[in-house]
Amino acid sequence: MPDLSDAHHAVWLSGEFVAAEGRGELSIAYQPIVELATSRVVGAEALLRWTHATRGTVSPNTFMGFAEPEGLLSGPGAFALQTALDDLACWRETRRAAQGMFVSVNVSPTQLDSPGWVGDLKQAIDDCGMAPEDLHLELTETAPPPGPGAARALQALHDHGFHIAIDDFGTGYSSLLRVQNLPCDSLKIDRAFTAGLPDDTACKAIVASSLALAHGMSMGTVAEGIETVAQRDHLHDAGCDLGQGYLFGKPVDAATFMAAHLD
Repeated sequence: MPDLSDAHHAVWLSGEFVAAEGRGELSIAYQPIVELATSRVVGAEALLRWTHATRGTVSPNTFMGFAEPEGLLSGPGAFALQTALDDLACWRETRRAAQGMFVSVNVSPTQLDSPGWVGDLKQAIDDCGMAPEDLHLELTETAPPPGPGAARALQALHDHGFHIAIDDFGTGYSSLLRVQNLPCDSLKIDRAFTAGLPDDTACKAIVASSLALAHGMSMGTVAEGIETVAQRDHLHDAGCDLGQGYLFGKPVDAATFMAAHLD
């Protein structure tokens, strides 16, 4: 098989991704999101996974690298949203600990630009017996800025009560302008900055500034990539609200998540 850097193989892989949902190769893994003050699980991020029939597991860094810019996420994105809502409904039916939980799902500008997408999402929420605030929609900071249509869709979703989060904050396109111009309820601090805590001076300053910005604009905060108790403690003491990372749990399938985190 040709190397991933080979242009022909990249084209082949894009075509395989388009067919992946129809072949049943896509799945969702969930990572817990916890309240740092209590370590209580309050949410779960739904993460798209691809297991190719012959190639095996394809890294999200690989397929997201071409799926977003090539506009290939509409179908897989709809699959992720519906699966996350269905799984949350299942958890709530069987586990008291799931009451009040939310699920976070990444959305792309391509989805937001799709005609009727906002209405379809509202209908999906109603069909599952959920409220809009049960679903956190994460706009990846490294994705291209939403165009006028996508921005209007975000505003409509926000007005309807959906929670809008900026993911990977500080790593992508004009972070401060994005926070200023888009409806936003929370910022997710990228793992690149969490990794250096509590000792790296630059990371400490960036995290402190991000927390101050968010709280100054009445937004919540989530820190990604927490792997140590020292990182957790520093973030909690600095005023961060929520966190996720291997310290609390790795991404797992829905059944494993329920058994591990919702007893």
